[in-house]
Amino acid sequence: MFSLALNLVAVRQCALSRRGRQTISQSFKYKAFISYSHEDSRWAQWLHKSMERYKPPRALIGKITPNGEVPARLSPIFRDRDDLASSPDLSSLLADALEQAEHLVLICSPDSARSVWTNKEVQTFQKLGRAHRIHCMIVDGDPAAVGTDDDCFPPAIHQQYDANGELLEGIVDPMAADVREGADGKHLAKLKVIAGILGVPLDELRRRESQRRQRLLAGVSIASLAATAFTTFLAIAAITARDEANQRQSQAEELLGYLVGDLRTSLRPMGRLDLLEGVAQRALDYFASVDVEVLSEQELATQAQVMTQIGEIRIDQFRYEEALPVFTQAYERSAVLVEKSPTDTDRLFDRAQAEFWVGYIHRTQSDLPQARYWMERYKDSALEMLTLDPTGETALREMAYGHHNLAVMDVDENKLERAREGFQLEISILEQMNEQGHIEHFGEEISAVESWLGRVALWQGDIAGALKYERSAMEHISESAAGRADNMPLQHYIANEIMVYVAIALYTNQPTDELEVLMLRAIGILDELTRTDSSNNSWRIDAWRARLLLALVAARSHQWNRAESYAAQAGDGYQAMLEEGLTENFLTVGMARSAYLQAWIAQVHGDETAAFTHIQRALSALNAVKLSTPPEQHIVSMIAKTQLFYGNALKHRGNMESARAAYNAALTPLQAYDQPFTSPLLLEPQARYFHAVGDFDAYVAVRGQLDAMGFHSIEPWPENSSGESVSSNLSTAGF
Repeated sequence: MFSLALNLVAVRQCALSRRGRQTISQSFKYKAFISYSHEDSRWAQWLHKSMERYKPPRALIGKITPNGEVPARLSPIFRDRDDLASSPDLSSLLADALEQAEHLVLICSPDSARSVWTNKEVQTFQKLGRAHRIHCMIVDGDPAAVGTDDDCFPPAIHQQYDANGELLEGIVDPMAADVREGADGKHLAKLKVIAGILGVPLDELRRRESQRRQRLLAGVSIASLAATAFTTFLAIAAITARDEANQRQSQAEELLGYLVGDLRTSLRPMGRLDLLEGVAQRALDYFASVDVEVLSEQELATQAQVMTQIGEIRIDQFRYEEALPVFTQAYERSAVLVEKSPTDTDRLFDRAQAEFWVGYIHRTQSDLPQARYWMERYKDSALEMLTLDPTGETALREMAYGHHNLAVMDVDENKLERAREGFQLEISILEQMNEQGHIEHFGEEISAVESWLGRVALWQGDIAGALKYERSAMEHISESAAGRADNMPLQHYIANEIMVYVAIALYTNQPTDELEVLMLRAIGILDELTRTDSSNNSWRIDAWRARLLLALVAARSHQWNRAESYAAQAGDGYQAMLEEGLTENFLTVGMARSAYLQAWIAQVHGDETAAFTHIQRALSALNAVKLSTPPEQHIVSMIAKTQLFYGNALKHRGNMESARAAYNAALTPLQAYDQPFTSPLLLEPQARYFHAVGDFDAYVAVRGQLDAMGFHSIEPWPENSSGESVSSNLSTAGF
């Protein structure tokens, strides 16, 4: 375990003999002694901080258990790096610490199983008569592989001793918490160890934890509570701190406890990270007041991690302009740390997260060159991690995500075959991780990739293949969500997968009954989410998008009144969000879709005046859309079809010159793509354009392509005749 001389064991034994054996009823200096190998120091550091920061539920404090009275805090916890650094006599202190520790927590891995010192620590603690107070936590290895290289238990753990520390016959198979994915996971494993130390049943501790969380989330605003507690802590720290460095360290550790500890863990599945806003702003104010040049490496790392988490909260709120500088500062801090420790995978991981989010924001701002630049950097960081740790779960996962992000960029840039290859590479890594037991919810991971492959198939003209991928994605995510109904982001994910599937299925001859059932399910999910948190803009936008899709389902079955009602609801919802000052493409494009659909329905009803008013509203909304290069296909399709509708309306009014201008405006966004087209999203408006300008041969040819794909337009096709049309001399350049 430690880098000490070989006579350490003898020194310990002398010290124990000199002090004598202590009884369980005594007052211990340490609540627990963490025993671990040097290779597992990261786990020891995490557990040490988690346990000392943990506060037992109030209802349990003072309760008498087999291990005594439940304390208000589990501290102090003994760990060598923190508790021995200033002592010239490490051996003596270790012996004293073992004697004065009420419990021993053993971090189990193949490294600790091979460690002479870890084995001696377990053996020494057993001889103190406290074998029943040893708590194991597996971080690596195989508990069933006794005596092999994968064995995670030191030999001494299999021995049994009586109350006087005398060795008994027989072999013990220890019970252990297991942090690994597919087992307990970090949170539950930590609770198992704590339950053992407190002497309370795990189920009772978990129930009390759940009750505490519900109380925390109910009644008063957690934001105010957390902000007040945080401010109070800073005031106390400022008064009691002896010097500036200690003050910074205390503040950083407490802040990290709020943002990455139990509160954030509880709020994320519920989609309530907005409640951390008060703490987040105080954290940023504090970071701005500190000179970065005087920060230690640990303080830099803490700031980078917390800034990344604050940026994620901004992302949830669509506050991209505010999130970008936060992520940029997180990157700057992480990059400095990587320069100092280029082989530290934790530092590389932190830098990679900041790189991803900076790229993500540039993508939302339609700046694809900058987005690709940062996504390339993210993948490079993942590759560095994988080079240092070729079989590590985190490195493999980041590499899979690196392929995914660049494949998405390829989709944005219409490099579809390269995108498909990138997604397939991601799947191969995920399947490898799943075989190794590294993925707890494989369906959740794989569904995201299948959904993108479905979109790629659609844009390559394979509608049947697209539906196959999307149905598989929908089924995988629904299976993965079984028993996780309280995970709000996951429920949002399910609703989105349903919408993607329905959006593609609408262009086939699939019965609308099934599609309506699916959309009502999605709307039910999204309405429940928005009731839970009405400030989550992503959920609100998707709730209106779902109504637009349901309107299209109704329109395809000629239920015009229902279609009009849903389209109007969506339009009103988008308008309300725009009036709040939000200017995202999601809103403006959604507003245009709502107005376009209402124009189409008004035309069906024979109300040309209303149709003209609605289509003008659609054009006005589209004027505010920010286009990337090349622009997104669904936006291009919307622009082209809106201009064509507008041109036909102008033509009907006899305004031929304005109609020509509208038709040419429909052509312009389509010319941003290489030709010939394969995507039905582009082919449909192209066909309608050819008909509008009188090029009927080209119209028939493109219609033939769409028919061969199995494409069925929701809107009726114009009559294929040489009848009334705008002059056939209108330009068709570019096709």
